[in-house]
Amino acid sequence: MKQFKKIASIVLIALLLLTEAPIFPIKAEEISVKAVSISLGNMHSGVLDAQGRFWAWGRNNGELGNGKSVSSYFDSDYYGEVKPVLAKTDKTFQEFSLSRRRTYLIGKDGGLYRTGIQGQDSKSYTVPTRIMGDTLWQKVSGTTAVWGAIDKDGNLFTWGDNSHGQIGNGLVDAKTYYKEEDAVQVTPGTKYKEIAVGNSHVGAIDINGHLYMWGNDNGGVLGNGNGNGERVAVPELIMSDTTFSKVACGRDTSGAIDSSGNLYMWGDNFNAEVGIGILREKITTPQQIMAGTKFKELALYNHHAAAIDIDGNLYTWGWNDYGQIGNGKRTNQGETGEPLPVQIMPGTKFISVDVGESHTGAIDIDGNVWMWGSGRYGQLGNGNYVPEFHEGSPNPCELSPVKITLGGNSGLTPISKKLEVGDRLTLKADKKISKWEVSDKSIAKVKKNNKKSATLTAEHEGSVTVTAYTGKGKKQTAYKIWNVTVTERTP
Repeated sequence: MKQFKKIASIVLIALLLLTEAPIFPIKAEEISVKAVSISLGNMHSGVLDAQGRFWAWGRNNGELGNGKSVSSYFDSDYYGEVKPVLAKTDKTFQEFSLSRRRTYLIGKDGGLYRTGIQGQDSKSYTVPTRIMGDTLWQKVSGTTAVWGAIDKDGNLFTWGDNSHGQIGNGLVDAKTYYKEEDAVQVTPGTKYKEIAVGNSHVGAIDINGHLYMWGNDNGGVLGNGNGNGERVAVPELIMSDTTFSKVACGRDTSGAIDSSGNLYMWGDNFNAEVGIGILREKITTPQQIMAGTKFKELALYNHHAAAIDIDGNLYTWGWNDYGQIGNGKRTNQGETGEPLPVQIMPGTKFISVDVGESHTGAIDIDGNVWMWGSGRYGQLGNGNYVPEFHEGSPNPCELSPVKITLGGNSGLTPISKKLEVGDRLTLKADKKISKWEVSDKSIAKVKKNNKKSATLTAEHEGSVTVTAYTGKGKKQTAYKIWNVTVTERTP
């Protein structure tokens, strides 16, 4: 009997060595893909997940970062992505800002990255590419024609169009376009902690909590009491006796949250976007919104707004032609006399929100992504869009929030695993794989076995994503995704 057990053990070991089974036991524990922050542009949307990976969807001139781009305005072969896809990069990110046809991201390495169309800049990119040298950054913001970023030392830089003085260098110059490599430092000597860029104006908060505004004062957007379209080319202090923690800038509105959580809004109120219930009156000085409620997040972009209070309750107000308020209607609040702001999904708690040109997105405390409003360009991530050569087709709007799944093209759902350092895992596919992509090669290495499989070796603690692609070039598609968390080896 003992001899039989010995032979059986030898046979078992031999079989294990010949198979694709892991050398060490693998604890196959499912881990959901959780989003932690959201940013919306004109026609695309994006989130960062808990691992710092960038997911995006919508119209794509390279701003999705997945290696693809629309070849022409009426490109019928490739339009964009109607469901979330991962950016093609091994970098992970801590901060990001989506704007018109481009995305800026700050890596966990502190570098500033851009993907998307060049505009008047030097290059266009279809994957996140580091720009502006070795400088380390902490904040970035932008919209259609102007962008700004704060480096790790608190120095604020701006670039882009300066026709309204929004660069903040004391000049109003429509002829000069400041490229990324020519970014201008704003008020050298002053250290900043927050930056928000609107359509033609900018807001920033210094490290002492003082709020500054500059650019075009159309509609009272600078909050200085004028509202006569004056162009202010240097930062101007607003509400000098109050300190602030957050600032947001939209098309013709601005808002800020003070150090106590009080929310203030000002600017053009044509679509009730200031949130005080008075329609078509410009508000030239900051007005408190929902006095008694304390807020922690504020988002502005075009003509509507969203905010999250300290308890996680989500509120929206303003323009609602496409259902971007999320209250199940398509009527503007200011025209119907409805109370505003309006709470969205009462009972659900949120951690992040942003608004785009005509859509809205938010992340709840469980990391779920919710989208609503206009879906014409696929920016809702729910699989719907209208090709631009079908201009007469109805806009596929969502009037109430819909949950979006992170997982790549065609609703691809990641396979999540937990490993310990030293474990090996066989990755298998049912199709021929053209590329195995690893998000962080310092955490895990992947070696191709054959056309349909590869072996992952866990090297160090951390989280890593492995994506298997089929096809090549423009036809290359994410086919299967593994999310792997690696922990220290149990003694």
